[in-house]
Amino acid sequence: PLVVASSTGLLALGFAGQAYRRRSARRRRFNPYIAGAPVMDDAMFFGRQKLLHRLLSVLHHNSLMITGERRIGKTTFLYHLKKVLEADEGSEYRFFPVLIDLQGVPETQFFAALISDIVETLGLKAAVRESLRFRPGADGYDGRDFSHDLQRVLPELAERTSRKVRLALLIDEVD
Repeated sequence: PLVVASSTGLLALGFAGQAYRRRSARRRRFNPYIAGAPVMDDAMFFGRQKLLHRLLSVLHHNSLMITGERRIGKTTFLYHLKKVLEADEGSEYRFFPVLIDLQGVPETQFFAALISDIVETLGLKAAVRESLRFRPGADGYDGRDFSHDLQRVLPELAERTSRKVRLALLIDEVD
């Protein structure tokens, strides 16, 4: 009985200590996510499934913005969202996700950065690339040029699928 009682007591102390550490971490607003490069390993991506499902349920007809403090995993979330959208076979939409990092991009190059990543990611046909107003390194590419070029890109994407086309621009570092 003494061994069982002491074992039970030690277990209870261990659980009480663990509960105390959890409460203390919550009070200090401890962030359990790893700071550093985006986490690409699916096994290390956890705690965001509820957010991912919520986002997927409204993404078909909405533009969304994910905000949060620095170093909490927004970029990692975008990488995993891209994987999920590429693998989605169950909806009436075919997503063509394009991950765009705007860190260090000046405002004057905003639209050129968008279309550059779209062209590079989607592997457009040579004829479509030639019909675009975008030319790498050229100045003066603006919103009107971008709109023109999207009107050339979307029909090619529609040729790739029988489902409705959705071009998903996953833009990181917008600020």
